[in-house]
Amino acid sequence: MMTITDTRPAPGTPFPLQEEVEFHVGQIWGRVRLYRVFRISENTNSFGLRGVWIMRRNGETWELGINHLNMEKVRKGAIMKVAQMHLEGAKPDLSSWGEIPSYKGIAPPEVVAEVWKGATIDDVIGWPNDQTRV
Repeated sequence: MMTITDTRPAPGTPFPLQEEVEFHVGQIWGRVRLYRVFRISENTNSFGLRGVWIMRRNGETWELGINHLNMEKVRKGAIMKVAQMHLEGAKPDLSSWGEIPSYKGIAPPEVVAEVWKGATIDDVIGWPNDQTRV
């Protein structure tokens, strides 16, 4: 089982489907979880936001609207680091990535396996030691 730390693992390192505590970033933010982009709308809404669907390895799925500035590195298959809002019963703080987050439920295991198939460390956008978020 791979444990992700502040040190970037070797290029091409695959992600296991079993999720663990990925990062600890302090008492205020709690944990950071990884979400994989599996769908991006081709058109925008009336505010110019693209719909982006993301999934955690436990099946937790969200849709959020992302503007063109934050879409630069976001692509299908990218893995986003998302801070949890608090330690107990943590919810994702998607405000650093986009707007109007909408919870879509828990996907079945076979869908999670399909979305996360082929995911490697190279797909992660940003790391704790990076100077920028993306």
